[in-house]
Amino acid sequence: MDPGLVCAKDGVETRLRCADCDRGICPTCLVATPVGYKCAGCAGAQARRRGGSPRLAVGMLAGGAVVLVLLGVVLTRSPAPKAPTAADVVAGRTPVTDAPPTREPMMGEEARDGQLTFVVQEFSCGAQEDGTARSAADKLCRLTMTITNTSGSPAMFLGQFQYLVDAASRTYGADDQLTLAVPENGNRSITELNVNPQIVVPLVLVFDIPASVDPTEAQFKGTGRSRQGVDVRLQRRS
Repeated sequence: MDPGLVCAKDGVETRLRCADCDRGICPTCLVATPVGYKCAGCAGAQARRRGGSPRLAVGMLAGGAVVLVLLGVVLTRSPAPKAPTAADVVAGRTPVTDAPPTREPMMGEEARDGQLTFVVQEFSCGAQEDGTARSAADKLCRLTMTITNTSGSPAMFLGQFQYLVDAASRTYGADDQLTLAVPENGNRSITELNVNPQIVVPLVLVFDIPASVDPTEAQFKGTGRSRQGVDVRLQRRS
């Protein structure tokens, strides 16, 4: 330690000197630089000659990092989906999307889900004929409707995703065999019914449900991939 050498800033005895001005600097006050230890004054002057103070340089680096992160987020986001062109519709390349369901549709009104639009025309439940229902305590309900494929590509109507719903939100599926036996359906099964674009398909769904159940709504799904479905109240708007 140099006799009498003290830090120029706080007077603490030290053996270190500033690489520029040769004044004493203690370990607390020194600033490490690429060319040696310096006092705060000399280190600051060097930074200013290079284009800014150390604090400013750190701030610029931090700001640059934030910009890079935000830019990365923008670049990695999925591009916005393109609207289908007329050529896409003609070629059957229209993407399948889950359209928002119609709000509170009722009988006689259009209700859309996915690629399909549904219109319930008639609904009735009555006493069963002998041997037609699973149980003597059941009744049969007939739901007369139309299905329209309003997209530009083929769609599949799947019977297992079509229900009657009661006031307690319990669901009851359509019976494929009873539906197949209805003359108006022309021997069409609802297990997997293909619906071509812009085609209106009349259909009668038959439900075998407990006699004590009073359905309040019908629930349809445009395809098996639909996450939403649409409910139709089984009454007409007054």
